[in-house]
Amino acid sequence: MSKELDEFHSLRLKIVLFIQFLIFLVLSIMSYSVYLSYKNQRIAEIQENNKTIYLDILQLIDSEGVNLKKLINYNLPNNTTVCIADRANTVCIKNEDNFISFSKQSTKLEEESYIIYSNNSRAYSIVVATSTKEMRKELKKLRFSILFSDILVLGLSGFLAYSVFGRLLEPIKRSRDKLNQILQIISHDIRTPISIIDTNLYLLKVKSGIKSKNLDNIEKNVKYIKALLKNIGYLNEKPSNKREEININNIIKEILERFNPLIQQKRLTVIVEEKDNPVLKGDYVDFDILFSNLIDNAIKYSYDGGRVEIEIDGKSISITNTGPQIADKDKVFKKYYREESSGTIPGIGVGLSIVKKICNNYNLKVDVYSENGLNRFTIRP
Repeated sequence: MSKELDEFHSLRLKIVLFIQFLIFLVLSIMSYSVYLSYKNQRIAEIQENNKTIYLDILQLIDSEGVNLKKLINYNLPNNTTVCIADRANTVCIKNEDNFISFSKQSTKLEEESYIIYSNNSRAYSIVVATSTKEMRKELKKLRFSILFSDILVLGLSGFLAYSVFGRLLEPIKRSRDKLNQILQIISHDIRTPISIIDTNLYLLKVKSGIKSKNLDNIEKNVKYIKALLKNIGYLNEKPSNKREEININNIIKEILERFNPLIQQKRLTVIVEEKDNPVLKGDYVDFDILFSNLIDNAIKYSYDGGRVEIEIDGKSISITNTGPQIADKDKVFKKYYREESSGTIPGIGVGLSIVKKICNNYNLKVDVYSENGLNRFTIRP
């Protein structure tokens, strides 16, 4: 699978997961509301039934006293118990599981397993209790039904979201593929004439001894085009398996020498602080492209007369420049992204995306800092 396909597949999955998360939140709130509403409704119904039974028993006792025969014949719903007690006696109707026991001092109730309605305001106590066994069974079935429904909804919504966003992103993917193809074709077709121009330019300046500002400008732009073609060619290259020890200090010095004409043109002050002499293992070309892009970026986006600082130590390599603040630090590594402040500064927005790609290939971390007129890119092994 190509890198481009991976990028779009990753974006597609992120969108689907985000939508799934929102749907999950909505379903969770709705499911809990339905469950809680049903539970409260069932409790309220049982409590109301118990209250009705209490009033019936109370009326029966008030009219005929504690008539055990009539009380025993009282038609109680399943799982319901009625207990009546005075100081001396306790009468329980359908006392299931020894639900209740009275003493002169206290009444013990299993409140977690029963819904109770009681009154102790008279000379005797009346307790009406209904077991919650059946209700708990109903709630268990309801939870299972809600869970099954939520999983089904999440599955269907995920499938639909993945299909829909796949179609929505497909035109963008095709456009990016075409752009990459065009850039590769241009890079391939221009490489030969640029090499010819560069060779002839060298002959004019060195062999013929001709010196001219126009020739210097041509040479500078030829170098820029060659660097641009190098970046374009790297976009679709596979990671190199070549491993050699690379002295970072030396490679940065070589890159600064190549960029010296541009540094002089912009009147920049370049400060290199070498606190250590780190050595990394990898392909020399990869690290040349990595630090060339970072230094080129620092030079191009520095104010005229500004400053570029490069700090090298054993734990990191940081490149800082004075220039306009980066508006969106999360997007600077995206392919073809350019800040609005870029204006007429040359480039097509691939340099930092290549930096990120190389860092990923070598498990390096790259951080961005942009505040108070300073922009800093830091590479950490």
